[in-house]
Amino acid sequence: FTENVDNSIIPNQIFKLKPLKSHNPPESTIKKLQSRGFSIRQVAYGSNRWVIFADFFANPQARYDQRCSFTRTFPEDQIESAWDQKERVVFLNYCNRYWVLITEKNEELGAARQRLVVRLRLPKADIKDFWDEDRHVHTMCYADRKWVLIGEQAYMGDTTRTQTFYWSTHFPIEKLRQYWIEDRKINSICYSSRDRLWAVLTENKSKGSKQTMIIEKSFPQGQLERMNSN
Repeated sequence: FTENVDNSIIPNQIFKLKPLKSHNPPESTIKKLQSRGFSIRQVAYGSNRWVIFADFFANPQARYDQRCSFTRTFPEDQIESAWDQKERVVFLNYCNRYWVLITEKNEELGAARQRLVVRLRLPKADIKDFWDEDRHVHTMCYADRKWVLIGEQAYMGDTTRTQTFYWSTHFPIEKLRQYWIEDRKINSICYSSRDRLWAVLTENKSKGSKQTMIIEKSFPQGQLERMNSN
């Protein structure tokens, strides 16, 4: 999925795509991007290459101090350590047999607002518990035979966010299109080989944003570059 965002909402932000044909984690490339003022938002792996998505903020005061780690085992201790240091998790996923964790300092949001849940089965009840606690599901992924959720409490007076959760035994392309018609944004979509289920998490869309879906058997280099140049 890609998303266009109204620049009046997020000023001085530039999308950065960095494909790397290497099996090793791109730690040095991430450090170079961060030293140039980029904030890492997502890391992915597929078609024998790493892809880094990063934002650039021209104003140094708009940037957050980040840490990025690649571990073979689930980084529960690193997550707890980050919270102890007043950091929050901004990204967590499993790529090329590595857990990728990105945390950043953000005193305004507060690390205590996040909570971690790890389950072997589809965590439907935990998602509802998050909502009952006035948390939204910040992270949802299935990897390494486990479901991982991170819930985060609302911040800065954000009481407008509403989420939905849907699961299906087949890829829910028609449901995704229906969500867009209903003006909703796809937060997460993941597949569990254990449960043989697709899980989709959505929320109400922010002003000026629009998502696009790409489904390809090979890496969509050209399409991403065209979107990046628009």
